[in-house]
Amino acid sequence: MRPHLASLLPLLLTCAAPASGHAATSAEALQQARTRSGVWTGFEILSGHLAVESASTQVEAALTALPALAFGIDHWSTEALGLYAGAALGLGAAIAVPESDQTFQLNVHQFEAGARGRHFFGPRADAVALIVGLGLRGLHQTAQVQRPALLVDRTVAGPELTAGVAWPVLGDRLWLRGTLRGHLPFFVRETPTDSGDPRSSHGYGARLEAVSRLAGAWGLHARVDATFIGHDFAGEGTRAAGVTDAQTRDQFFSVGVFARYGY
Repeated sequence: MRPHLASLLPLLLTCAAPASGHAATSAEALQQARTRSGVWTGFEILSGHLAVESASTQVEAALTALPALAFGIDHWSTEALGLYAGAALGLGAAIAVPESDQTFQLNVHQFEAGARGRHFFGPRADAVALIVGLGLRGLHQTAQVQRPALLVDRTVAGPELTAGVAWPVLGDRLWLRGTLRGHLPFFVRETPTDSGDPRSSHGYGARLEAVSRLAGAWGLHARVDATFIGHDFAGEGTRAAGVTDAQTRDQFFSVGVFARYGY
């Protein structure tokens, strides 16, 4: 090697090292901006409308402000595949007994878990992504004992299919996600009284989320969620002092703000 080339070699290696490190850092930052995994916890407020209808009975009740402690995880093992889980534990609220001046305690707990797939429309950090998911959704409702039993303890669970779009407005610093879902409850249990033999059930919902990274890995996660669950019962039930071929229609709407840690 010529002397002047040998003297330039250490200088070239010194210049190349920072460039390689910068490229690796940029690639890692891009992957983190597109992946957007995180855990979150906070509080939400649940409102709703509960209805039971049969040939002999019609009951409607409004749930106005039930606070709940919510938490969850949104984990992406790769940009395309991930897992999710979440729960909202109700803290209880008073609800008015229909057509009376009495009130009783009602509580609602919800949970969800499943797997998601994601497809980005482009290689950029702010590329829009299509999301599809398959999971399990459940609801557990407890009601103070009434006579006759108008609203009862209830557990509902079943698979759900979700589809939506994620829009990174500012990469991982601010992004939005909107999803629609269809729910098919296969497990319906009511105690201590019931509405009859559950023959068919269905549910659907929608959710809009906004996530903002504020400082480092910490940020805010806000969401609004709407859920509808309907059941058709056959035969005679003991609910409300006796119902026949009853139908239940429950609607829930929640708003929450959570602290989020991204990783």
